[in-house]
Amino acid sequence: MDVTDVGIEKVQNIYNLTIYVPKESTAEVYLTGIEGVKLEIRTYSANGEDDGVQSAQNEAEQTQNEAEQTQNEAEQTQNEASQTKNEAEQTQNEASQTKNEAEQTQNEASQTKNGAEQTQNEAGQTKNGAEQAQSGQIKSGNLEGTVSQAEVGSIHNLGSLMYKVTSEKTVTVTGSKGKNLKKVSVPAKVTIEGKSYMVTAVGKGAFKKCSKLINVTIGKNVKNIGNEAFANCTKLEKVTVGKNVTTIGAKVFADDKKLKRLILKGAKINKVGKKTLSGVPKKVRITAPKKAVTKYTKLLKGAK
Repeated sequence: MDVTDVGIEKVQNIYNLTIYVPKESTAEVYLTGIEGVKLEIRTYSANGEDDGVQSAQNEAEQTQNEAEQTQNEAEQTQNEASQTKNEAEQTQNEASQTKNEAEQTQNEASQTKNGAEQTQNEAGQTKNGAEQAQSGQIKSGNLEGTVSQAEVGSIHNLGSLMYKVTSEKTVTVTGSKGKNLKKVSVPAKVTIEGKSYMVTAVGKGAFKKCSKLINVTIGKNVKNIGNEAFANCTKLEKVTVGKNVTTIGAKVFADDKKLKRLILKGAKINKVGKKTLSGVPKKVRITAPKKAVTKYTKLLKGAK
């Protein structure tokens, strides 16, 4: 009963330690310099019988556990803050993308309107020609005489794009009227002076340095894409290449620093020029038909 404290230190090879003290004792029991020992304090009554159990954990071990728990909580708080930041950035990016898509839709509507007006004008010209033929002003007397053949090599502005006649049936996209286009859709066919032509190529440097261009879609009849056709389009993010393209020239997408998606819809590409993908992000996502993946992987190795 006169014992005020019990101190134990530097005990080795002991893992469970039991100390008996009188039931009414106020003695303090502690361990010093001992780790991994489970301490159990048991009390006994005046007649010496076991009266109960009071368990105490090594204070050093308990303090260490509390410190680890505090550290884990701090790390969890930091992770939650980082996740919140990432979600905020993602929301901001989605809002920006929605804005860009709305602007693209508006441009497409404007382009469609221009095409409709042009078609209406061509219909008016054809009607006038028919009336002239009927009145005898066209000596041939044949309505087909009103449809003239566009001269090979001539340049024609249709909507926002320019086309060069390359044969009696084909044209090449040579560029745009300005450098402010945000979206380019190369069509499969166009009508020039009342005659239909297939669009079979995108010319050399056709859209080079179109700094506001974001999205490009290349029509199904295009077979060749010329050198540097879309080079230095610093905001270009997505390109869809038609299924019949067989040749992609050199430096076609060079220095397109924001290119994220390159979609190759066909499996007919047999040639890709040097440095076609030089200067594009390393994480650009390229998709292609399953049967062409092996071939395209080899072709694109020399394109960076």
